Amino acid sequence: MYEIVTMRSKIKLPAKYLESNDRDKYLIEAINKEISGKVIDNRLLGIACIKINEVGKGEIFMGEPDAYYETTFDILAFQPNLKEVFRGQVVDINETFAMVNIGPVDGAVHISQVMDDFAEYDNGAFVGRKSKETIKTGDTVLASITAISTKTGLKIGMTMRSIGLGKLESKKKKEVEKEKKESK
Repeated sequence: MYEIVTMRSKIKLPAKYLESNDRDKYLIEAINKEISGKVIDNRLLGIACIKINEVGKGEIFMGEPDAYYETTFDILAFQPNLKEVFRGQVVDINETFAMVNIGPVDGAVHISQVMDDFAEYDNGAFVGRKSKETIKTGDTVLASITAISTKTGLKIGMTMRSIGLGKLESKKKKEVEKEKKESK
């Protein structure tokens, strides 16, 4: 889930920008360097600063040419939640995992969680033993978050085994086949 979060921090502004009329623009750039792609408060992934709310008086320290401003600002952040369902695209597959892009991060789906059938890795794709259903790079899928770790960056574990999850194309085929059977 995406959310807007208000934060307060001392932001370093290089001396070359101190006399500029675009102070807020440079503060936003400095904030983006600090938060973009970083885990914040062990729960959020910083995306971008979207607005400066308030800038306090700048402080300059002896021997330091840059100024530090106590700044209040809004950021766009990504906060994944357990059991949250995402539509994503498979961006990589190896013998053990499918990586599904769900926006600002990729989630890992273990081979045992890619489909209801027993899946095997075959030439860059997962193939169901009985169903012959395939999951390959480029497929659009629905996946649910099963694990979240923020210890070394943001890492997400996912499943596609629950009802309604999995490869979208195969879900549509199954619906069409069901409708054909019911109309006979």
